[in-house]
Amino acid sequence: RVIQVITACTETCCCGKFHREKIPQDMTEAWVHLSHLKGFILEALDAENEGIRTHAIKFIEVLVLCQSLHPNPPEDGSEVCINLIPPDHVTLDSSSLKAEGGVAFQSLVNFTTTQTITPMNLMTSVGSLTNVAKQRPNYLGPVVQVFESLHANLPPTLSKSC
Repeated sequence: RVIQVITACTETCCCGKFHREKIPQDMTEAWVHLSHLKGFILEALDAENEGIRTHAIKFIEVLVLCQSLHPNPPEDGSEVCINLIPPDHVTLDSSSLKAEGGVAFQSLVNFTTTQTITPMNLMTSVGSLTNVAKQRPNYLGPVVQVFESLHANLPPTLSKSC
């Protein structure tokens, strides 16, 4: 449940932090805690519990979407992306956030292509990668490569379940 709550809070926290030029102290503290939790959730992809891994996948999807460039950011700010961060933002560096989002994306790609992935997590991961590719076209090429790799090398756990 914690991962579900953090997933919901990530977008809200990013939205509040990205839009403001001057950040209140409590929001800065929340951002520090969120950053700390991001690391734990990324490590949860290796958890023994399949449900925890599934929620970690969905968290990574939200994280990648929040910490990547949107090709056409909406004017009303209805979608969170690092385009919303002003270049002179006091506490946020868009290039480091983008790099962190890229690392999260790569961890999702690596998880998706493991031969030991369960059918449920493979479907969740494929769905998350599809959503990322639809909303962030700069990730389309790597996502297509993952799907081609899956097509050529179907994980044994999936072939047994069919």
